[in-house]
Amino acid sequence: MSMSVLYNNLPSLNAQNNLRVNSSALSNSIERLSSGLRINRASDDASGLAISEKMRGQISGLNRAVANAQDGISLIQTAEAALNETTAILQRMRELAIQAGNGTMTSDDRQHIQREVDQLKHEIDRISTSTEFNTKKLLNGDATARWSTSNPNLMEAVIRDRVVSGNYQLDVTAKVGKNQVLKSNIMALREGAFAGDVLTANGVALTGQTNSSGIAGIYAAEGVRTGGINERTYVVNVLSNLSGGGANVISGVSTLGGTDGVNTLTTGGVGVNGFYQQSGSNWGIASTGGFGPMGNVDGMNRFSSAGAFVVSGYHGYVEIEFIKDMHLSAGANVSDAARVRFIDVKTGEPTAWTTIDIAGGELELDSTAIFGAGANFALIDGSMIKTGDKMLLSVDAARSLTAATVSLGNGAFKIDERYLNEVGTGSVVHNRGAYYIITTGTTTGSGDGLQNVVISQGNLTHEYHLAQLDASTGAVTIGAISLDFNASATGTQTDDSLAMEIRGTGGLASSYTRLRDIEVFITPDGPSVFETAQKLTIYGNGKSADVYLEGNDTIARLEEKLTKAITQDLGITMGNVSTDNRVVDFITKGSGVANSDAAVDGTMVIRSLFNGAQGELAFVADQKLLDALNLAEIQEAEENLYSVTVRDAHTGRPVGSDVVGDGVMKDTIQGVDVHFKGNIGIGASFNETLQKFDFTADTDPATMYLHLVDSSMSFQIGANEGQTMRANIAQIDVKSLGLENVYLVSQELAQEAVGRIDKAITQVSSERAKMGAISNRLDHTINSLSIAAENLQAAESRIRDVNVAKEMSQFTLNQMLTQAAQSMLAQANAMPQGIMQLLA
Repeated sequence: MSMSVLYNNLPSLNAQNNLRVNSSALSNSIERLSSGLRINRASDDASGLAISEKMRGQISGLNRAVANAQDGISLIQTAEAALNETTAILQRMRELAIQAGNGTMTSDDRQHIQREVDQLKHEIDRISTSTEFNTKKLLNGDATARWSTSNPNLMEAVIRDRVVSGNYQLDVTAKVGKNQVLKSNIMALREGAFAGDVLTANGVALTGQTNSSGIAGIYAAEGVRTGGINERTYVVNVLSNLSGGGANVISGVSTLGGTDGVNTLTTGGVGVNGFYQQSGSNWGIASTGGFGPMGNVDGMNRFSSAGAFVVSGYHGYVEIEFIKDMHLSAGANVSDAARVRFIDVKTGEPTAWTTIDIAGGELELDSTAIFGAGANFALIDGSMIKTGDKMLLSVDAARSLTAATVSLGNGAFKIDERYLNEVGTGSVVHNRGAYYIITTGTTTGSGDGLQNVVISQGNLTHEYHLAQLDASTGAVTIGAISLDFNASATGTQTDDSLAMEIRGTGGLASSYTRLRDIEVFITPDGPSVFETAQKLTIYGNGKSADVYLEGNDTIARLEEKLTKAITQDLGITMGNVSTDNRVVDFITKGSGVANSDAAVDGTMVIRSLFNGAQGELAFVADQKLLDALNLAEIQEAEENLYSVTVRDAHTGRPVGSDVVGDGVMKDTIQGVDVHFKGNIGIGASFNETLQKFDFTADTDPATMYLHLVDSSMSFQIGANEGQTMRANIAQIDVKSLGLENVYLVSQELAQEAVGRIDKAITQVSSERAKMGAISNRLDHTINSLSIAAENLQAAESRIRDVNVAKEMSQFTLNQMLTQAAQSMLAQANAMPQGIMQLLA
């Protein structure tokens, strides 16, 4: 033993060093065995740790990709399940179309079927807009692309597949197609109804006449004689601005026997409206025509009196009936020879009968309250009169027609019956009526006409009562004609007279005829269709509009309701009121134009303002109402032809071009169908000559812009950048399926709908097949990712996990060495004790 151990115990130091090394090795073994990892820190294996960490990133990424793919499958399954219900809806719609196409169905049945179809279409759209996964819309196109356009009223996009983001310029040149034109039944008057029209260019009585009178038409008529245009007409004589002078002014007092004309009347005049002479009667008033019955042309309207007489304030008719048989000689006197009564032109009310005498061969009319002194008729000497013979006169008071009592701007009118071909070939007989005086209200400005007076009164109709005598029976009836004055007319009234025709049972209706008075609306069972209000539903432009009709609605009101429904509610409009107002027209008597849409008087023409299928109209109502209207298509719709050039809006680079014949541009812009709406680059005006819309294409192309952004879904199905999969879901709604204009309201439309629905089913099935393919791919993706993650995990385990058997052997060795080192350290520390013994 070295004696230096006391100062430097080298054996102890050596034992300590070995104990430290062995303890460290033992600690590492314990760490590896307790953690299960061979590499617990970079110092364990720097390169192995780097490789392991990279592998761990790949493994976690692969596992997350598997979860992503599973989420993708869930998303696809959500969309596919929704489309499964869409398919079920389409199958139901197809079944309904087959049902509606059967001839056993009535309009009411099809209306109920259409209601279900409408609800099914709404549900398809609801599924499209509400189907989502994690708040992401799946079926409305947003899951693939988003878009906007500079002309949303003229075009819209339907997303089919992945798009290329960008701005596209579309230059559209149009070739005009055709609009749909429908024609109704001829509308004639039911029994007991009356209607009439102002006769203009086609009037027989006043050939070439135009209406500048301020009278819009005949509002109503009742209890008057009727006849065709070649049998009987009425003439309205119009006077305005009664200011005390001029050819058409009533003023002053004159004797009986003034000018016989349609356009002028001398105040105080009396006109003969009719007479009744029984067999054996032969009498007359002293006239320019000499002795004879009053049936001769010269004696009908003109006769002279024994002296002057004055009408003292009355406007209306005087009915004179002889109540004794008489053979008059010159200067004869007969007491109570006749009776007389007055019929007011405004009220139509007759006064009580008043008995009058014949004195000195004259009927003493001045004994009544109607005529002034000297107002007597001289009967022709030798007249044969029988009890019941009659004469009907018209009278106008001088007193109320002077300039002193009529202010500027007021006017008057009267209605004459006019018989055509009654006496001799080509002869026209004028029968005077009585003037209806408008004495209230004023207008501003010199030259304002009768129409302005009526406006200022706020009363657009005046009921004119017309007394008529039947020459064959002697019966006197009191009818009524109500004139409608044009509320929008301005300026000077220029017509002095205006011809009208009034029709009765079986005659053509007019714009003022109420629907309950039209024969076609009377059912075979007797009552009118309009015993109760009727709802008429109009379909077109992918929309529907309800129109409610009542028996008191006039044809003009029917026009207004239909026009509003089509142009405003359905949106089939050119944006021009004057053009829109010709969408629905009733062809009044005499206004038909040969070889045109308006060729048949008494019918209603419905013209669409959109060409092609978008403008096609379909009507649903109670079967009786549809049968009454009996709308027939006289012109089929034909699509506009659009030549479309597509460019990049920023660079001008050509993208493609297409000729569109069905309103939809397909495959020109990637992933998008462009639907054109309305008439693009086409103007419309109404051709009055041909009574139709003229559509003209603009010479310059219409330019529109479409903005597209790709928003398609990208599934991260790998552990690294770029390892993705695209999934596009097409827009699936009523528009994209082409079902907007699917209507089952008629047998023809129902059969046509079957083909459209079949195409929609095919489209949905194709989309579902695409989703199924994506789902199957994702299943394989999951399998592949799982295998890759498993193998990579095994590789990473081989690098980082501890070899327990080997490490256990090393642990045992390190444990034994540590124990040996501890023992030897104890021995080394005991060595200095021997040295100390030497010192003792």
